[in-house]
Amino acid sequence: MKWRAFGATAAVAGLLAGCMHEPAYVGDGFKPINVNEGTPSYVRSQKPDAEPAKPKPPKSLLDMPPERPGDPNVVQVGASIRAVVNGKVILNEEVREACFAPLSATMRESLSAEERTAKQKQILTQALEVMVERELLAQDAYKRLDKNPQGKKFLEKMTEVANKEFDRWLSTLKTNLNLKSDDEIKDWLHAQGLSVEGMRKQKEKQLLAEEYMRQMVMPFVDRIGHQDIIEYYQGHPEEFQVNESVKWQDLLIDASQYSTRAEARQTAEQVVRRLRNKEEFAKLAQLHDPRGFQFTQGNGEGQKQGEIRPREVEGPLFALGDGDAAVVEMPNGFHVVRLVKHTFPGRKPLDDKLQGQIRDKLRNEVGIREQKRFLNQLKAKATIEYSTIVP
Repeated sequence: MKWRAFGATAAVAGLLAGCMHEPAYVGDGFKPINVNEGTPSYVRSQKPDAEPAKPKPPKSLLDMPPERPGDPNVVQVGASIRAVVNGKVILNEEVREACFAPLSATMRESLSAEERTAKQKQILTQALEVMVERELLAQDAYKRLDKNPQGKKFLEKMTEVANKEFDRWLSTLKTNLNLKSDDEIKDWLHAQGLSVEGMRKQKEKQLLAEEYMRQMVMPFVDRIGHQDIIEYYQGHPEEFQVNESVKWQDLLIDASQYSTRAEARQTAEQVVRRLRNKEEFAKLAQLHDPRGFQFTQGNGEGQKQGEIRPREVEGPLFALGDGDAAVVEMPNGFHVVRLVKHTFPGRKPLDDKLQGQIRDKLRNEVGIREQKRFLNQLKAKATIEYSTIVP
């Protein structure tokens, strides 16, 4: 993945960059909070009148059973909560909508029922982790941007783009399933335990989280400059070593197709002259060696010494210059070989193409590193609870 800005305005990008400090790296790992850890135990006093009873600590949403009386909305949430992120619940239904990754027919057939269950559990667990991080990013984005006019425009733009992308995805899904109406696609999703609106919200949150993260790490990614590229090239010579090799073309003038062997040689030499005059190799190969061209498209077999076939052409081939051609006599006729490119052993030159490859590599490494760091910062400050009951 190349780290590029999605299209936020300069004002929003500046706002995001201004909000981002450069704190110390907080580590790679994150241990989910166990809601049962750290809860103080209380011992009944032998003299209850001596001091008032201490209040019990508030219960987490994860501790509320479905049968708990009270607000019906809370009861509904408590029945299918998978995690709570800074007080915001993530429901099992939302995890299913966010992942939407049913097993393929081939995988279903190749796995036992127990293996399918384990695989589906793995998919949902991974989706939950993505959703927790997405929720953290969305919360931070709204916290930073919702009170700023430019930030609000950014959020509105993300919502607009997400809706358009989701509508395209939904239309494609409907076509692939050969469904005719919106009601039919809603019914089909409902049968999978999903809803159109729920998945639309997930798409909106996904796009916002991804673009917000991109904007937060872009200032670090953009610091990669020419000097960084040179230092990487000089510091990692082993990555840029190449062995000697050739890229070449081959066609056979079959002597049995000519009245005399001399006539076959004369034809081969004429082909060489035409190649040196920049005629297209494929056209000449189709004319003089149509069967061979059908199978090889004119490409010679082998690239390194010892791999070239037939062996007799290796010596003359490695003696040619790029673009030159020669005739090599064989018992069955005459091979016309043309050298396309001779790569000599050593280190690749730091040309524009290689500089671009190194730049992309460094930008990706920095982007991934800063993404992890930013997420770890959000996690370190957050209260995250996971349900121990997996539906």
